[in-house]
This record gives sequence, structure tokens and C-alpha cells, in this order.
Amino acid sequence: MNQIYVIGHKNPDTDSVCSAIGYAEFLNKTRDGRYIPAVCGEINPETKFALEKFGASAPQYIESVVPNISDLPFTYKFSAKSDIPAIEIIAMMEDYNVRNIPITDGAGKLMGLMSEHGLAQAYVSRQSISQLLLPPIKVDVLTRILNAKVLSAAREIIEGRVYISIDALHVILSKITKNDVAIVGDDEPSQLALISAGIAALIIADGAPVGDRVITAAKEKGVTLIATNLDAFGVGKM
Repeated sequence: MNQIYVIGHKNPDTDSVCSAIGYAEFLNKTRDGRYIPAVCGEINPETKFALEKFGASAPQYIESVVPNISDLPFTYKFSAKSDIPAIEIIAMMEDYNVRNIPITDGAGKLMGLMSEHGLAQAYVSRQSISQLLLPPIKVDVLTRILNAKVLSAAREIIEGRVYISIDALHVILSKITKNDVAIVGDDEPSQLALISAGIAALIIADGAPVGDRVITAAKEKGVTLIATNLDAFGVGKM
């Protein structure tokens, strides 16, 4: 049975507190006994004295009566887990012809809502290609996002700065570190040079062919190697 709180006005004085206690008691005597006296502010010394004088317990303190989403009769027929890539949520929206998808944790508890508007805003927002950052992400999740395949799996999770091979190779090599990710197209010398630098991961874009030398080098250097049909810009935006 749900409890019902009986509350007086904000910044409660003695008459407000006593009214809440009296009315809750009346309702409990005449109805189903689920009414609880409460206050939404600190009890002043005068009211504390009156309660102690007559042996009455202080009402329960309620910090806020603003409704939470858990208070609403909210039901949903389908949802997406929090670790599902955004691209798969977009596919769900298209399949179900909806504009919002509830996001839940592993236990099915609601964590938030992914909206069509929010996704569109994220994808059209301007980003500096030279400052792309990849938050920690599992390789298998990244391959699902990019619709890619793993040719060398050296790490389960990758993160770091992302470099798209549009500058001269020596410029990228002077900046890139072992924790970074590079995106390159059909350029085997650049692929081998980036792998040789010992980066975290190399993404080969635009459906470019990946030779045996590149795969072998990636495995030897411990570089995660991923191939996708998306172009370099598409990979960066995803």
C-alpha cells in the first residue's frame, strides 16, 4: 500500500505541524491507515517544545515533493541497454517508428531517455577533426558501431586521441603516442609506419585492402587492427 504524506506549509510553524499531525491521525482513524504527518522544512524551537511537552513525535522530514520519474506511471514496451551503441538505437527508432528510446541498466532499471532530437544534435555538432577523442570503449562495441571487422585484437578496450591521416605522415608520427588511434585509407606504407610507431589501434577506412604484411605487423607490435567500409570522416563522426 502506498503511503500518503500530510504536509503543512513551507517553513512550518507550530499550527502547521500540529495540523499535519492531527489531520493524519484523523485520516488513519477513519480510512485505511496509510497517512504520515510530515514537514518540508526545519522545525523551530517553539514547535519542538510543544511536541516534547505533549509527548508527540516530530513529523517526518520531506526534503522535496518534486515528482521523480519513478513516481510516474511510466511503462514502455521496448528499451535499449546503456552499453548499446547509438547507431543501434537509431536502427531501433526506425524499426519501431518512434522518436524516443528508454535506456536501462542490466537490471532493467530506467536510466534515461535517448531522443531523436538529442541524437541529431550530437551528430550535426561541429567537431575539430584534429581534436577527436575516443572515450574508453570495448573493441567489439566499436566494431559494431563502425560495422567493421577486427583483423588483430591486441586490446579489449581502447581510448585516446584519434588522428585521421590527412596530414603528412611525418607530422602525425611526431604527435601520435602508444595510447592513440589512427585512421588511414588505402596507403600501405602509412599503415605500416603507424603500426611501427606502436599505437593503440589502427582503423583502415573506406574498404581499403589490408595486406598480410600489415596484419602480421599489427600482431607483432600489439596494435589492434580494424577494417571498415566507412570513409575516414564517417569513422571520425561515429
